[in-house]
Amino acid sequence: MRTLFFAMAVVTGLISGCGGPPCSTSTCDGCCEMGTNTCRSGRDTSKCGRDGAFCVQCPGSQMCVASSPATTSGGSCQ
Repeated sequence: MRTLFFAMAVVTGLISGCGGPPCSTSTCDGCCEMGTNTCRSGRDTSKCGRDGAFCVQCPGSQMCVASSPATTSGGSCQ
């Protein structure tokens, strides 16, 4: 009985630590950070992107520019 209780406690802990749905086009307006599968704003030069795509680091002197000043959803390297 203790083994069953322990197993249930471990599974419950793993499930509660998931932190929500996986990052995707339907759950993230910004970009999805590779490795952690976390939705980011997508407006950071080191984590730039939009529409749930994987975040990218802008090359060279490019900056991450917001998709639209009126929205909070992601950006693109320019």
